[in-house]
Parts: sequence; structure tokens; C-alpha cells
Amino acid sequence: MTETNNPIPKPPLPEPIISQKKGISPIWLLPFIALLIGGWIIYKGIRDAGVEITIRFDSGSGIIAGKTEVLFRGLKAGVVKKVVINDDLSAVDVKVEMDAKTESLLRENTQFWLVKPRISVAEVSGLETLVSGNYIAIKPGEGEARRHFTAQTEPPPVDDESGLQIRLQAKELGSLDRDSPVFYKKLIVGKVVDYNLAEDLKSVNIEVLIDEKYRHLVKKNSRFWNASGISFKGNLSGFKFRTESLASLIAGGIAFYTPDTEPQHSPVNDQDEFVLYEDFDAAEAGILARIRFKSGRDLIIGQTKVIFEGLTAGVVKDVSIMPDLQGVYADVLFDPRAEPALNESTQFWLVKPKIGIAGITGLDALIKGNYIAMRIGDPDASEPKREFTALNAPPPLPLDTPGRHLTLLSDELDSIDIGSSVYYKKIPVGTVKSYQLGKDKKQVEINVHIKPEYQHLVQSHSRFWHSSGVEISGGLSGLKVRTESMTAIFAGGISFYTPPIRRPKAVKNGAQFKIYDDYDAAHQIGYPITITFKHGDGLSQGTAIKYQGIQVGKVTKVKLIDQLSKVQVKVMLNPEAERLASKGTRFWVVKPELGLAKTAHLDTLVTGKYIEAAPAKGNPAKATAFKGLEEAPNKPAQSLAGFKVMLAAKRLGAVQVGNPVFYRDVQVGKVTGYRLSPKANEVYIEVTIKYKYAPLVRSNSKFWNTSGIGVDFSLFGGAKIKASTLESILEGGIAFATPNNNEMGKLASPKQYFTLHEEVDPKWLEWRPEIEIK
Repeated sequence: MTETNNPIPKPPLPEPIISQKKGISPIWLLPFIALLIGGWIIYKGIRDAGVEITIRFDSGSGIIAGKTEVLFRGLKAGVVKKVVINDDLSAVDVKVEMDAKTESLLRENTQFWLVKPRISVAEVSGLETLVSGNYIAIKPGEGEARRHFTAQTEPPPVDDESGLQIRLQAKELGSLDRDSPVFYKKLIVGKVVDYNLAEDLKSVNIEVLIDEKYRHLVKKNSRFWNASGISFKGNLSGFKFRTESLASLIAGGIAFYTPDTEPQHSPVNDQDEFVLYEDFDAAEAGILARIRFKSGRDLIIGQTKVIFEGLTAGVVKDVSIMPDLQGVYADVLFDPRAEPALNESTQFWLVKPKIGIAGITGLDALIKGNYIAMRIGDPDASEPKREFTALNAPPPLPLDTPGRHLTLLSDELDSIDIGSSVYYKKIPVGTVKSYQLGKDKKQVEINVHIKPEYQHLVQSHSRFWHSSGVEISGGLSGLKVRTESMTAIFAGGISFYTPPIRRPKAVKNGAQFKIYDDYDAAHQIGYPITITFKHGDGLSQGTAIKYQGIQVGKVTKVKLIDQLSKVQVKVMLNPEAERLASKGTRFWVVKPELGLAKTAHLDTLVTGKYIEAAPAKGNPAKATAFKGLEEAPNKPAQSLAGFKVMLAAKRLGAVQVGNPVFYRDVQVGKVTGYRLSPKANEVYIEVTIKYKYAPLVRSNSKFWNTSGIGVDFSLFGGAKIKASTLESILEGGIAFATPNNNEMGKLASPKQYFTLHEEVDPKWLEWRPEIEIK
């Protein structure tokens, strides 16, 4: 097959047919569409354009242009566009472009505030901004439209949450702040929404919102307290910590409870007011009363409690000085349950430990601290009372308390104190409950309580005595020591005994008894008398009363009377000495006599002075008061049996009735009397020689005075001392001698007179006659 070079002719192209369209080309729609789109965009831009506002802050810290947003209910409502300092440099103006949709929120009362993280002891908030950054919060308000605002320094209270809104009044805000939680049984049931100073500027109003679902928990008698931080209280008995929760420990908080011991109250309404107590303890008490004390030294605010039968009835909340400066007021908050007891019959007194030589009282207060004791009277018969005066000491126990209630009367309190024991046979059977001065201001009234099981031991004739300390009596002849018990030595005490009698009588409550000074006085049964002396030298309590050398009583008390001019001695005579309590009985003080004239009663140097008694003769009338003699009465001349002779002397000298008469230093007789001679130129001394020795007296016998000591002194011979027996030197005496047998003479006649020589002739002492005696 071969190719040819001749082109093949092409058929002719047909002629185009041109037709003309009628109308506007669609292309012209494009500009229109573009116009519409542009218009819509413009409209949308105008419609969606933000609203620029200005918010003035104190500081621009934490606000960043283009980044810091304005949030409303958690959604973006605007963004900060610019931050500038205002013209007077006092603040910062923040330009914010708000979403157009929020324009309706921009009113006169709309509030803005900066939300940023806050971490402190009092508050933890805004932690979400640590991630998202600070933002400006908005709270819509009412009023005319506005574009300029001033930011709040703190978030405004939330008022759009449902719940119970109440107000608490407190002395101070403490660590509370907005959003501080409100606890009920440690469950958060509300929060603090606002606070402000009260109109009186003395307290703080705290606005609290309780969640709606918990509003029924708040009653009219609910009590709120500040649960912030830790409550720490303690004393020697222990320590107590209290806190509501860790959140309240850091951020503060409020807790409340409703006492279930009180009648149910109706629920509260919005805006009801309550007191915010300082702590839990304060919230527990509810009735305020006032007690007056002489001193506030032992009262501690918040710690000193009012105790009734071991239970806390109240606590001291405040102590203030009385306007007249005569004492202090203790304001006490009482448990509402104690309200019936707060009447005019209730008594209060302070209990505190007391340690001294007399003993220890209030030992429980040493452990748990001082407290105010409370005794409730008759709650039905007395009027309510809110102001009291504390007693200086515990009051006597009510007479209806089981046991025997007695009043003991004493001249002095001695070492008796409240709590001192009452002993019977050294067994403690009762206690001293109180004491006070009697109405006559002369005696002390001591109120004691005898336990029920021992009350039968007290009868109408029982005798009580002070048994405190150690009782020591006696003298040089011996000492007697007595004490009831070691407890009584330190703590004081009272003892009693009941002598057996045929018909004992029981006693009733309120019976009075005398307290004797000591054991001996209480056991002394006899006849009391009084003796008045000019002097009381040597007389004291316990001085013996003697008759014929036998003690018949003793002195119980010595005191000065008649403007200190006399001494009155109270004496208790023994029952067997009743005869001495008669008119005419003489009493005088026997004391030692030691001198050249006379020596007597030397035994009293050892045994002590005593009072001698001489009963009256006959059948005298009874008497209880006597006048003591200054010296012993003269004894009537005793008719001593014997051979009597008379001695004539120039003077009586130291010779006294009763002086011995010696023969060769052997006593053979006594001086039995003396008198002046008829012409008074001599003294006649009667001596009585025992019949046994009568043969020794002869007509030529020589008598001389042996009293005292004779001293002869010469220049060349020196001194020569002459003395007879020691007895004659001390007491005086007479001696005689008889010549030898061939010179003695005949037997002396009765009442024959002899000369009493003043001194002995030495040759008389050489006589040695032999005379037979029987």
C-alpha cells in the first residue's frame, strides 16, 4: 500500500448561527450578591460590635489588656482592651469591651470586682484563677444605663441564692469573712455573705445565708458561736482542744446548735437576729446573772465555773469593779436548765484551796481550779432573781439534810475551820460546815453536821471540847500531853463525849452546846465558883485547889476585872468538894516562903503554887463567889500535949509558933505560943516539950535562940561563924542544954520560967549529963 500526495478536499464548515439573547445577563447578579453580603457583614458587624465601658480600679495589678476577661456566670462577657492611669494618678481606668448582649446589664448599680487568688490564714478563695488567670466579675444592678463604673474592693454579697437569711450580732468580726462556712454538726449548711458595723458602732452585724434545704435546722433558741481557729482551755486537771473543721481553722467559720433540752421553738424567719457567742462554752450558757464579791482576785473570766453538786451550772463571763469600789461584779452565764434555781433563796460562795497550819480545805479546787459553789433554796417559794451577793463562807446545811445539825458556842474559834472534823472516841463522825459571830458579837457560832449513822451519840448532856493541836499540861512535877489524832493536830477538830446518865434525852436539829477549852474542862464535873484576888501572881489555868493537901478542884480561867484592879479566878470544884462552895469558906494562895523570918511551902517550888481552902464551920448557905485572902489565916493555938515551960526574951526575933525546940540538935518540942509580959518589957514564949523528954528540963537548964547565923569577928582572931541545924537556920528555933548531973538541979516545974538567951555559951555545949528518958 502506497500513500498519495493529493490532499483530500475538506467539506466546508457550516456558518455559525448567531442568535441574540434577550434580558440582563446573570453575571450582573454577582455584584448584587456581593453588595448584599457586604451589607449583611456590615449589619452583623454593627450588630455584634461590643460596648466599651470604663471601670476604675484602685490598682491595675493583675489586669492585662487583651487577656483579662469579664465573666458573667462563668461565661465571657467582655475583655479588657486597655489599661490607663487616670488623670489625677489616683486610680487606674480599665477600658473594657463588653459583649453587646450584656448591654442590658450595664446599669447604674451594676458592680464589678477583680477576682484573683487569695490565700491567708483567714481566707482561701479564687484558686481557679491560678490556672485561668485573674478575671473581672460582674453583678448586674438596676438603674439607668451607664458606661463608667467603679470596681468593688470586695465581692458583693450574693443575694440571688435561695435560703434563710439571718443576722448575727458579735462583739468583733474575728477571722470571719465573706464565704466563711456555717456548720451544723460539722456539716456545712451555709455561709457568711456580708458583714458591717452596727449602727451603735459597738458590734458587728454578720449576714448569714443558710441553704434552703437546711433552714429548718435553725430555731428561735438556736445558739451560734464563732468556730474559727482552735479553742484551748486547760488547768491542772487536763487540757481541752476544740475546733470545728480544718476549713474553719484556716478560713474561719460559724457553728450553731439547738438545745434539745429546751422546749421546741418555731422556725425562724428571714432577717431574724441572733447573738454570735465567742465560743462553744459561751453558747451553751444562756441566762445572765450577776454575783457581787468582795474581791475579784480569784475569779478568772471564762474559767471560773459555778458548780452545783459537781455539775457545771454556769461560767464567769466578765468581772468588773462596782461603782462604789466596794467590791466586784461577776457576770455569770448560767445553763438555761438552772433558771428555776435563780431565785432569792439561792446562795453562792467562792471555793478555793486553803493551805495552812490549821489544815487544807478546798482540795478539789486545787485540782480543778477555783469555783463558785451554789446552793439552791426552795425553787417554788421564792421570787426569781438575777443579782446576788456571795457569802464569805459556805452557809449551814439545810436542816432537812439527813443527820444532826448542831450549833456549838465558843469564846474563840481557835484553829477550827470549815471542814474540820468532829470526833467521838477519836472517830470522825461529823464536820464543821460554817461559823460566824453570834448576834451578841461575843461568841463564835460553829455549825456542825453529825452523820446520820452517828447522830444518836449526841444527847442533851453531851460535852464538846476543842481537840485541835496538842494539849500539854503539868509542871515541874510532870507533863501530860494529849491530842485526838494527827489529823486534829494539823486540821483542827472538835471532840465530844456523852456521860452515862439514867434518862438521856435526844437532841433536835439546831440544838446548841458549849465548847469547852480542852479535854479536862469538858470532863470536869463539879461546882463552879469564882474567887477574886488582889493579885494573880502564880495563878493560871490548871492551878490546883487543895484542902488538907488533897486536890479538890482546879482553876479553869483567870482574868482581870474591875478596870484591871483585881483578878478573878474561875474554879471548878470536884463533886466531893461541894462543901467548899459554901458561905464563909476561905481561899488563899499558897506559895513558897524563904527568908530569915520564915521558910515554908518549899514544895511549891517544884509543884507550883496552889490555892488552899478552909471550909466554914457549921451548916453555911451555898455560895459561888468568894474573896480570896492575901495570906493564910492565923491558925488557932494548938494544944500540943507535953510539958510546958515559959521562956522570957527581950524580943521575939525570928521565933514563931511551930518553931522546933532542940536538945543536942534533936527536936524534943515546939514553940506553941508567945505573948508580951504583963509589963511588956519582955516576951513570954511558951514551949511544949514532949513528955518523953520532960526529964531533960531541969531548973538550971539554959535556953538560947538558934535562929540565923552568928558571926564573931576580931582583928586578930579573925571571923568565927556559929550556926545550929540547917532547919533552925531556915525556920528558926530554940535549943536548950542541962548541966552535968551535980549541977542540973531538980526537975523543972510546969510552966516554969527560963531566960531565953540570944546566943549560946560554948561551955553549955560541953555539958553531958546522964538523964534517963523513957
